[in-house]
Amino acid sequence: MKRFISKFFSYFRVLGKGKNLFSDSSTPLDLGKAGELEAERYLTRAGLHIIERNKRLGNLEIDLVAQDENEIVFVEVKTRRNNRWGFPESNVDYKKQRALKRAGKYYFLKNCSPTQTYRFDIVAITLEPEVSIEWIKNAF
Repeated sequence: MKRFISKFFSYFRVLGKGKNLFSDSSTPLDLGKAGELEAERYLTRAGLHIIERNKRLGNLEIDLVAQDENEIVFVEVKTRRNNRWGFPESNVDYKKQRALKRAGKYYFLKNCSPTQTYRFDIVAITLEPEVSIEWIKNAF
């Protein structure tokens, strides 16, 4: 299985280091960044246009800002190696949702047209026992 994951995600290499971001030695930060890249690729193939990545708004952050036709989509990406401690999307609790809503509304007011709408999605990625990507539209 590790060989499959290594080959499947071979394009996730840190520039100049040759380190696979999904390898066993990767840090949670590396795993999160690799998950965001995979989520971006997945959403792009699904027809969304990525506008911004890791958008900081004060002390708040939105992983991905995308556009789906005339709708702005704020995406929270959660990546886990396995489901031993729960599903990735379960980490988006009420406190995190409230922070994302504040950041999303602020971003929308500053950067978007009043004729547009917006929503909050979650992309949950699990690596073991097999690679799984779940896109939850209108998650909250």
